[in-house]
Amino acid sequence: MMTRACHVYGNPRMISIVLSRKQRSRSVLRASIVHFLIRTPQQTLDLIPLYSDIKPQDPTFEFTLPSESPDSLSGEGELDFDASLAVFSANKQVELSNRFRKDADAFYVEAKRSTVAGIAQIPTWLYGVLVVLGWNEAMMILFNPLYFTLALLVVASSWVIHQLGLSGPLLQVSKTVAGEAGSFCS
Repeated sequence: MMTRACHVYGNPRMISIVLSRKQRSRSVLRASIVHFLIRTPQQTLDLIPLYSDIKPQDPTFEFTLPSESPDSLSGEGELDFDASLAVFSANKQVELSNRFRKDADAFYVEAKRSTVAGIAQIPTWLYGVLVVLGWNEAMMILFNPLYFTLALLVVASSWVIHQLGLSGPLLQVSKTVAGEAGSFCS
C-alpha cells in the first residue's frame, strides 16, 4: 500500500492533479455558472419571438373566422382576428429583451460575487493560533478527571451514534423536544 501511494504521488502528473483539485472544483463551479447564467438566458431570449405571435407551425392547422355580418344588436364592430393573434409587438419584444438582459446580467454578477465570497477558506495559520490559544483549556480537560470523563463519554457516545447512523433521528427528536419545550414555556 505504501509503495503504491509513493509511486502514485511521486509521479509529477499526479502531484499536479492533487494540487489542482481545488482549482478544478472552482472551475467546475465557474462552468456551471457560465452555463446557467449565460447560455440559458440566450435560449430564453430565443423564445421571445416564438411566443410573440400565436400561429401554428403547420399552416394546415391555421384557423380563420367565418365571414358573418356583424350583429346589429351588439353594437360592436368587426373583430380584427389577425391583429388579436399578436401577443407582443416588435417594440414590446425589444423592450422585453432589453429588460430581461439587464436582469440576467444583474443575477450573473450577483451569483459570481457570491461564489467568490463562498470560496474563501480558513487560512492554515489560524489553526496554529487556535492550538496556541486553546492549549490551556485542552490541558484543563486532560488533567481534570471530571472533565476528562465527561469528554470521554461525549466522544464515545458520538462515535456510537455515528456508527449506527442515528444522527438524523437524534436531530429530529431534539428538534421536536425543543419545539415542545418552547410551546410549553409560552
